[in-house]
Amino acid sequence: MLDQTKSFLPRRPRGRPTPENEVRYQKDLRAFCNLMLEIQSTMDFRVGVRGWCYILEKHGLFKGEFPECERLITKCRKSGDLPTDICAEDDNRALMILSTTITTRNTSKSTSASSASVSARPIR
Repeated sequence: MLDQTKSFLPRRPRGRPTPENEVRYQKDLRAFCNLMLEIQSTMDFRVGVRGWCYILEKHGLFKGEFPECERLITKCRKSGDLPTDICAEDDNRALMILSTTITTRNTSKSTSASSASVSARPIR
């Protein structure tokens, strides 16, 4: 199990990496990923990366470790240690396309008035 006296998250020690330290880190990383997979198997919904931090807080994660935990979860998803669909999509961060429409009309005083409208739509 993870050593929760120092930090909940698996960490490499400072300095030159030794084979023993790397084995310990990989073991802790596997335990971290297995805990997430075990928790996910009991849930009938998906949460985002930040949501995982709140769930893992019950298992020993400190609030100050949330940014590091988010990076670790993302790294594990990219490396294949965790499935990519373990996290829900965050609709608040969806890429938006802005389109601008400008219409110009002439008035009887030979001046022009224009109006602009901007619309945004998420990319799916």
